[in-house]
Amino acid sequence: MINSSEKKFNEKIIEDTKEAEKIIEEEGWDKIYHIKIPFKISDDKKAHFCAAWAIVVSVFGLCACKHWSIALGFVIAIIIGIAKELYDKKKKGTGFDWGDLVSDILGAILGFLVCVACIMING
Repeated sequence: MINSSEKKFNEKIIEDTKEAEKIIEEEGWDKIYHIKIPFKISDDKKAHFCAAWAIVVSVFGLCACKHWSIALGFVIAIIIGIAKELYDKKKKGTGFDWGDLVSDILGAILGFLVCVACIMING
């Protein structure tokens, strides 16, 4: 039977990775039931995702040939994302952020899927 003080310790949510590593090293895995690792998506990543999605969907909406416009929008979104990161690296000095590029790719993929769904629904 676990007394209430042991139960409270074992139910503690550990949010700091360093603290969790220290407890695991010193006391073992059996002292931790739950480790919460914070995962936050920055506003910049959200903006990259939304911009890439909007580019793909906009190109799809503006072009007459719907099948080719999806691929064209996807390529344009990725090229703009790469160009933005190269600009950041050269002019801003903030460096090439692979996370931003991944956000661009994920946004473009979602835009691609939305456009394909529209074609399938509307024929």
